[in-house]
Amino acid sequence: MKTPNRYLSIDILRGLIMVLMAIDHSYLTIYQVHYTESWSTPLPDYANSAIFFTRWISNICAPGFTLLMGLSMALYYNKYSSLISAKSIRWFFIQRGLVIILLQQFLNLPSLLFDINNLHKMHIFTGGVLYMLGSSMIICSFLIKVKTSIKLFIGATLIIICYLFTNFIFIEPSDNSFINLFLLPGVNKWVSVNYPVLPWLGISIIGLAVGDYFIIDKKKLMTIALRSSIILLFLFIFLRVFNLGDYNHNISANFLVNLLAVIKYPPSIAFLVLT
Repeated sequence: MKTPNRYLSIDILRGLIMVLMAIDHSYLTIYQVHYTESWSTPLPDYANSAIFFTRWISNICAPGFTLLMGLSMALYYNKYSSLISAKSIRWFFIQRGLVIILLQQFLNLPSLLFDINNLHKMHIFTGGVLYMLGSSMIICSFLIKVKTSIKLFIGATLIIICYLFTNFIFIEPSDNSFINLFLLPGVNKWVSVNYPVLPWLGISIIGLAVGDYFIIDKKKLMTIALRSSIILLFLFIFLRVFNLGDYNHNISANFLVNLLAVIKYPPSIAFLVLT
């Protein structure tokens, strides 16, 4: 059977995530305020519930893009592996990842250069979401042929290990560029990073595994996804009841905001379970 060029369901999901991302970023543009849920600081004091939920619905964007990137890599490999070598496909992903990382470096350059008052904000290297996606793509290119169950194990283990390191070892912010690029958000004179690679890489690797299931049996994957969503929802409630899986989430707000607010930078277990 001929492999379709596009999968409508994936495109719709990707489009929905882009709309939610646009809502969140338009709030930043209009009001010049962007709430940051960081592991090293108390959660923001959201002005009201409406503002909180405007921010909250965008939580799905970063993990959604990351998961879909892994899934799309698996689909690409499945489509072209019979036509070109695995080495060529890997090199294609590496090149694309490098281009994405390079684009990240030029993303904010115009606004910085046209306002000399912003020049002090320039850094040698910027580690935003494109840097994270490009780096994850490069690393995932070496895992694409790994057995599906092993991908799931590696992805889940990496997420848990990064959370434990951040929660118990790197409690305070670091100005070490290597740590900033790979584990903890941070800023120094060399780098400005809010999306370190490793805490998000696990999601990309799980995305590779999801792509494998998508290729084998789409209907079965939907059943698995529904059951997994229910399990993760109950797991989130369990984590909240026992105050586990997040760095901190107690803020002076109503019960619902306290319940749903999660740490994104870097992503906590509660954040990833919820999204």
